[in-house]
Amino acid sequence: MVRYFFISICILFLFSCSFRSPQYELLKDFISSNRDKEGPVKNWTANWMDKEIDLFAINYNDQVIFADEQINIFYKNYQIYKVMGLYSDVELIDIKLENNSLEYIVGNETLSVDYCDSMIVSDKQKQKLYTKKCYHESSKRPYLNQITLNSDGLVIGLRFKIRPNYPPIELKIKQNVHYN
Repeated sequence: MVRYFFISICILFLFSCSFRSPQYELLKDFISSNRDKEGPVKNWTANWMDKEIDLFAINYNDQVIFADEQINIFYKNYQIYKVMGLYSDVELIDIKLENNSLEYIVGNETLSVDYCDSMIVSDKQKQKLYTKKCYHESSKRPYLNQITLNSDGLVIGLRFKIRPNYPPIELKIKQNVHYN
């Protein structure tokens, strides 16, 4: 039986001379490209507290969730409204926007209520920049929350304060990523 199998393999190799190179290349490319497709790509980068974190951007209903294996950042209606997994001491931060105030909540505790001016829209090269100037509740120090849209009106960058007394987080689409 083994001998018959070996002879069959030898005959197959002898007649494989008619197997043309373009066919082989096509088959090889198909197999290797399927192996390379391991799913979605982390096409956004978050910069926060001297860390650079690659994230997926997941469109879900009317919101975008920026996520990796541990972190979820929820964005909707020109505002980051929830952050999970970014802080070691806090599991979840809710950010509620009502009128012109931002309320930062952890559990049942309000950490801060900051007040904001109305959003200003400006043109920056071929992009639109949405800027909201806010003031920290206790110190009255100003900070900016910003959204950058490309010429097609798609979000390509975010800069938001997501917790009082911490620097803002910056989210940017990676340069080599293009929308379909």
